[in-house]
Amino acid sequence: MGVSPGDPGRDERLAALNRLRLRGESEAERRRLEALEAELERDFGCSRRLAVYGTLVPGRSNHYMVKDLVGEWLQGSVRGALRDVGWGAVEGYPALVWEPDAAARVAVHLLISPELPRHWERLDAFEGEGYLRILVPVEVDGGGIEVANLYAVRAFGK
Repeated sequence: MGVSPGDPGRDERLAALNRLRLRGESEAERRRLEALEAELERDFGCSRRLAVYGTLVPGRSNHYMVKDLVGEWLQGSVRGALRDVGWGAVEGYPALVWEPDAAARVAVHLLISPELPRHWERLDAFEGEGYLRILVPVEVDGGGIEVANLYAVRAFGK
């Protein structure tokens, strides 16, 4: 269920959803968030995609958190930058700040798994308050774009 690079409005919808996830405190914001999440799920199947770049990457210290999920691993990149913040930075894994218009790209591993929706609560708790699960376009090596969840430093939108 990949998407084309020129998908109209994709990045704007992702940015709007990520802003709502960051602050979405009012009832109206929560309703808008739910509607936007449903729309993006319908269009991109993002609940079954996780982009990882730090300790969850295959072979790294916390990969055990996702290694038993049945699925496919791809390699790709996300536009943005790594910053020495967050609990992962202590282990040598800086946090990603998504910057949709950036020229720089950060390498990621993309897990596509039908099992992910049952594990979001556990993964969110593991990542903790310092990180926020956002949706980002992943440029897959070999071509194509997939919309995936990614744990970014919570201050990404500031």
